[in-house]
Amino acid sequence: MISNKAREKSLRNGFSHQEHNTAAANVAILYEYSHLLLERPDRKGNYDVTIRYYETHIEFFPSGKQGYAQIMMKMSNIEGNTLYTIELIGIKNKSDLIDEPLSEEAIRASDPIIKLTIITIKCQFMLNL
Repeated sequence: MISNKAREKSLRNGFSHQEHNTAAANVAILYEYSHLLLERPDRKGNYDVTIRYYETHIEFFPSGKQGYAQIMMKMSNIEGNTLYTIELIGIKNKSDLIDEPLSEEAIRASDPIIKLTIITIKCQFMLNL
């Protein structure tokens, strides 16, 4: 499932539905290369839940558009087992880790860029009646 709230956040930041959906479909890969921004307890006071926010630098092909995928991880302790869920919460133009944009050389030297290819799939259905 894709969150409408997350998709609208990406759209407000200048990214298309297709770019958001591509990032959401690759959220596990994006998470692997992400940086931790913040960890907080559950807002409802559930001590068995911890929320972590991450981000990673991404680039879309063939457009070359770049941004920062924001990812939320929810860790829930259920009967001694930890359940992890991750979701894309939006794509931004600016990193929350830095105050001002870095030069392209500085970005490439310090941060891997996850490159996602936009693929358009057209399906055609034939009905035999």
